Amino acid sequence: MASIKRKITVDFYKLNVKILPVVTDNPIRYASIVESWFMRDQAIITKGDSRHYYALRKLQKVDDGKSYYGVITKYVSFDKIDFINNETKKIIPRPIPDNVEGRVSEYEFVFVPEVHRFAIIKLGKIDSDVKRIGAPLGKMQEIIKIAFDTHLKVGEQAVVEIAQENFVFEEILNNDLLSLVFRVSYTNDDMLPEGKELMDNLMKQGHIGDFFGRLKPDNTGIINTDEGLTRGILELAKENGMVKATLDTEEGQKTINSLDYPSISTVEAENNTSRFTTFLRGIYENLTRKK
Repeated sequence: MASIKRKITVDFYKLNVKILPVVTDNPIRYASIVESWFMRDQAIITKGDSRHYYALRKLQKVDDGKSYYGVITKYVSFDKIDFINNETKKIIPRPIPDNVEGRVSEYEFVFVPEVHRFAIIKLGKIDSDVKRIGAPLGKMQEIIKIAFDTHLKVGEQAVVEIAQENFVFEEILNNDLLSLVFRVSYTNDDMLPEGKELMDNLMKQGHIGDFFGRLKPDNTGIINTDEGLTRGILELAKENGMVKATLDTEEGQKTINSLDYPSISTVEAENNTSRFTTFLRGIYENLTRKK
């Protein structure tokens, strides 16, 4: 009787990182920043957490640089920890050698320079040897921004956005929209549907890096979501901002915040020696699929 091959999956979030103003050498520049982050062994300390630091422990170029596989490791700083003798309750000299690091957890990612998107692994493992706990999305967003900002030129900034679930925006489009609070920034790629492209071009031409606002209806009481401006904001916000909408639905009024619904995608592989390649291929295809 033939053995049944067990399927395994990984779930991942998507982060869209971009350099503003738009860079002309897009994929090459993005790849060079990630490689510099790794080569310089940069330790990242996030706001309000002096006990831990993060580093890009591993970076592997895949398919001649079409994508990268990496591991962000969270370390504990022994300098911030007192070691106590349980019997005497007195502080003892640090018993850990200077060349030893305290690894707390690890977070896998795949980065595609062509579309400057990260897949942050939420559940499952690409590499079975990696130690991990569920990736904290907000923390990964913060770390990647710090890493990119460190390697940018004067006058540039990195913006890191969380991709959000399509169904949230479909719900907004399929119900009466009573108000819309939004924040959007322009993109750095060509994977744009028509409405998104219109809004994106207007912001680029106006050198508007961030656009905040609130839409209210006129005396009709309902915002027209078929119109170019509103639809463009909604399309752009999926991966380049956020919206908070008040809707009139069959169940009554409701408010929905798109950031409460980060996009989660899944890829599948057989649990064998080719799992690593299969996962990377599936994630690459997902990240480069036209939205």
